[in-house]
Amino acid sequence: MKIGAITIGQSPRKDITDDVVKILPKNYQLIECGALDGYSYQEIINKFKPEEEDELLVTRLRDGQEVELAKNKIIKEVDKCIDKLEKENCKYIVLFCTGNMNLKSKNTPLILPNDYLRQIVVDIAGSQKIAVLVPHHDQIKTIKVPWQKLEVQAEFFACSPYGELRNFKKVLGYIKKQDFALVYLDCIGYSIKMQSILVRELNLPVILPRTMIMRCIALL
Repeated sequence: MKIGAITIGQSPRKDITDDVVKILPKNYQLIECGALDGYSYQEIINKFKPEEEDELLVTRLRDGQEVELAKNKIIKEVDKCIDKLEKENCKYIVLFCTGNMNLKSKNTPLILPNDYLRQIVVDIAGSQKIAVLVPHHDQIKTIKVPWQKLEVQAEFFACSPYGELRNFKKVLGYIKKQDFALVYLDCIGYSIKMQSILVRELNLPVILPRTMIMRCIALL
């Protein structure tokens, strides 16, 4: 069975697939497509760089570089990936991004992680407070909105999944000072290794989107 996977960066995303392929049954084939495939670093900066008023997305290029993108400028490229993966006769298409995007596919079920996972987090936490990690501080303003609509108590912390692991120690200090029910890593870029560090240091449940959404797909 073919599963299409779209990254808003460049494919292949070995940093993600190394974690998720272990979850999928052996008869599943993961086919990747990157919204920035075919673009050089300079072309990406020139065409997709966010302006002050743009909603910010953070992703990773094939060579490991972290880049910041304007959501409104990247949507058309993501749509092209959807079309390409539909032509590959994928059974499902999943977006490797937890950002809020108004995307549709013509014939193939399109799985947008934010639509599923945030509600799961709310159901688990109930009336208790949660900690939400995001890649960049400038994302907090827009990421707050869907959580507020779900009427959940959430505190937001910025920590890039593409930086040094020691950067998590700064965030750990803030989280330890408060009484949280769980931690949600609001970006597909966060890894199992990062999740393990947080679980060990905080002794709290830590929900990792990349593995959670693939476990859901494995059950389909």
